Amino acid sequence: MGAATCFWNGNAQLAAALLVSAVGLVLWTLARPRPPGISIGFAALVAGIMSVRSQMKPQEKFVWIVVLVALVYSETRAIQRSDETNQRNQEQQKKEFAGIAADLRDSIRKGEEQYSSTIRHVDVVLSKTTAVATLAQTSLDDITGKDSFLTVIPDVAYSGDDITFKVVNRGRHIVSGSSLLITKLGVWWPGVRDIMLNDVNQRIQLPVMHPGETLLLSRHINLSRDAFGRELHESEKASVYVFASGPSLSAVEQIDFRRNGRDSAGRPSWQFRYDVVEDPPYQIFKPGQKVPKTTRLEHCDWTTESDPKHPVQPLIALMQARATQKQEQR
Repeated sequence: MGAATCFWNGNAQLAAALLVSAVGLVLWTLARPRPPGISIGFAALVAGIMSVRSQMKPQEKFVWIVVLVALVYSETRAIQRSDETNQRNQEQQKKEFAGIAADLRDSIRKGEEQYSSTIRHVDVVLSKTTAVATLAQTSLDDITGKDSFLTVIPDVAYSGDDITFKVVNRGRHIVSGSSLLITKLGVWWPGVRDIMLNDVNQRIQLPVMHPGETLLLSRHINLSRDAFGRELHESEKASVYVFASGPSLSAVEQIDFRRNGRDSAGRPSWQFRYDVVEDPPYQIFKPGQKVPKTTRLEHCDWTTESDPKHPVQPLIALMQARATQKQEQR
């Protein structure tokens, strides 16, 4: 053991070989840059050799220290080169990612432009299609009348017992191809065949009526007698029935009359009320079958207005009040 220690610490050839090897290792790491970790490993090996060679001469220690410093410098350079390489790689990756992001943005922009162009074309087509569909629906509604219906209103002002009528289109669509049957008979049965046929022969064919249009009818009815010619008493009510029919229109209106004294000319004055109901298609009901309820289209209670939906009496009263006021001012 003493001879080995003596050989290790005192053999000049061994010391020279170790130094030459260490210097060659330093030159190799400096000439051929290594990745980080290689030089520091060699520096650790040199430090280990120095720690076990405790009897080195000053010149040898100096050389070993120079070798150790050179290895540390080489490691520092390796780390620096690695950082620079990583920095370049990151910058290159950023450039590549920026190019990819630019391509994606360009693709998205083109896609949005194409989508917007397509949507604009689709909107134009839909707008035109909607306009055509709306026009077609409006035309169809005008042909069929849709939910429009006819109301017959008696003209009782200064008429006496001989009452005339007018018909109003209640709705927002044209009513065409319609007819009116005005009669005093609410229920038809074989015993009144002649009266029924006479009323049917007087059926009124209506022209095209626009929304809100009012048409004066040529038919008039005397209220002093019933359908059979019997004269009515003062307290008795009179009734008139109107059957309206058309392409999509089927309604029944009952108009009731009662006496309202006499007008300024001494003629009989009347009040009226009416109900307009939808007339469902004719069908035969089986025993016990529930009869569907009729739909009321319009109702008016006792009045003398020329059109209860658009009364003129308040307007006339207002005009009379203004005329009186002007006369008083004069």
